[in-house]
Amino acid sequence: LSGAKKAITSAPDMGTFHHNLSEGYGFVRAFVYNPQRKITDSDLSALKSNLHYAIIYDITAADIDKAIEKLATVFGIDTTKLL
Repeated sequence: LSGAKKAITSAPDMGTFHHNLSEGYGFVRAFVYNPQRKITDSDLSALKSNLHYAIIYDITAADIDKAIEKLATVFGIDTTKLL
């Protein structure tokens, strides 16, 4: 997700943006299939909302930040190098 954010904020590179964002989508989607997952259905729903799962062209860098922050909160990740 950090790569997707960088691709739309510095020198917009839509190819890299879509590539990185689709990897993020796949990563989030895979949580559903982990029976020992730490993330709740509510958190997954919030992530999908932040990432505009249905309408990729509406996503902003701020939306990506919200998704990164949600993942960081759930998994105890320091976001200082990610945002």
